[in-house]
Amino acid sequence: FQLTKEAHDKKHHKVRTAKPGSRSFAASLISMFITTVYFMYLSISRATMDVINCQDTDPPSGKLYMASQPLEECGVAGGLQVRVLPAALIFLVAYCIGFPLIIILVFYKEKHQILADQLLRAHGRGMHPLSNPNYEFRQRYSRLYYQYKPTCYWWIVIIVLRKFAICFAGVALRSSATFQLCFALVVMFAAFVLQVIYHPFLGIKERGHLLRKENTTKMQYEAKRLRAMLVVQRLMDNDIN
Repeated sequence: FQLTKEAHDKKHHKVRTAKPGSRSFAASLISMFITTVYFMYLSISRATMDVINCQDTDPPSGKLYMASQPLEECGVAGGLQVRVLPAALIFLVAYCIGFPLIIILVFYKEKHQILADQLLRAHGRGMHPLSNPNYEFRQRYSRLYYQYKPTCYWWIVIIVLRKFAICFAGVALRSSATFQLCFALVVMFAAFVLQVIYHPFLGIKERGHLLRKENTTKMQYEAKRLRAMLVVQRLMDNDIN
């Protein structure tokens, strides 16, 4: 029992003496990994799709060649495309498709933690374990949502899907420049419309609007409570009289 009490006291002392913004080694590692994976997503996705993008010659010869390496024939035993194809398929499934799915899974499971953390961020708080019960979670995963409003914490999924769609247009639709351009314009226009509708980023203006909305809600609640107390007081006065 004494050892348990000492361990508990050491843990609380460590929390109290932690510096604002400090993070554990595991949190730093996870945050750095997420940042690297996010910024490398477009280039790695493009390189992965280049391997499986095989096209016929013009005029047609009946043979397919890699679009990124026109001298490399596809499907030839011992050729470049056959050698790198297994790795490309693994990256396509585990990275290009898996990364957005993992983000969606994290958002689905930790929705309440993210909302609570972003509300604290809007108030300019939560930089210390004592003021933020989700402090460790913020240090690990905040790169995924810290730029966005609490109601739009999932916006990074839209950005990643937009990157994937643009990469797909640049690789798979090379044979038709017109269709490639139309597809890319549709993707960019859809992303622009969504951004105009949701205004997802958490700037100074959005923070002020959020705080003003919270204060208005609290004032309305207090006004309703005060009116209810007055009604009860009047009923009690009538019973006494």
